[in-house]
Amino acid sequence: MKKQFIILVCFLISMVATAQKKSYNIGILLDNKTEKLEPLLLQLQHQIKAVVGEDAIINFPSENILVNNFNLNTAEIHYQKLLNNNTDIILAFGVANNKIIYNRPSYQKPTILFGAINKDFSDLVFTKKTSGINNFTY
Repeated sequence: MKKQFIILVCFLISMVATAQKKSYNIGILLDNKTEKLEPLLLQLQHQIKAVVGEDAIINFPSENILVNNFNLNTAEIHYQKLLNNNTDIILAFGVANNKIIYNRPSYQKPTILFGAINKDFSDLVFTKKTSGINNFTY
């Protein structure tokens, strides 16, 4: 009886600890996707999970990994899709995504913009430590 009680208490503690973890769905916007990019994308996902560790549950739903094929209209549609679904954080890569994301007046969801672009293409200030814009990092 004592063993069963201890097992029950351990089970309840583990259930409470697991129940308190926040779950985050991360959406990824890409300009293109190739065979060479796939291992890098997987590595990025593993590194994000490793950094977060046991503090949260990180999900990368396949339906939230979207490729625009350098089409600005498609990039806009994909960004809107992530804003309107269960995505919690948006990671965006590439020039087309930069073009449609950077000039927004506000950001509903935390958005991180990755990549390299020419200075004449955008007015990003690269000397600042932060974007100074709520929910936006580059």
